[in-house]
Amino acid sequence: MAIGTLTRDSADSLSADQPLFIDSISLVGDNSYPTGGMTGVQAALRAKTGDQRTILDVRSIGANGGYMPVWDKANGRLLCYVCAGASTPAAEVANATNLSVVTFKLLVTSK
Repeated sequence: MAIGTLTRDSADSLSADQPLFIDSISLVGDNSYPTGGMTGVQAALRAKTGDQRTILDVRSIGANGGYMPVWDKANGRLLCYVCAGASTPAAEVANATNLSVVTFKLLVTSK
């Protein structure tokens, strides 16, 4: 079986003054997850690195308590999804879910 058509959505040519950073981070979840995603991830990364990085993407590198984190670049939020079953699409975690018991292991790409 072969893959389907591959489409290149975008390309980013980085100049010498625009380095690309890849950080492995741990992040404790929100104690009351807000619908639409967790805010403050980019600000926390900037505070930790001491620069003005912009997050491009976030990838899961751990089990993350069974949750699937996804970076919403347009809104600067970390969305969390959970799957109810094998044949059910993943859905966003319910509003006010306590995720403070989950330490997310993430790979963050930023510039």
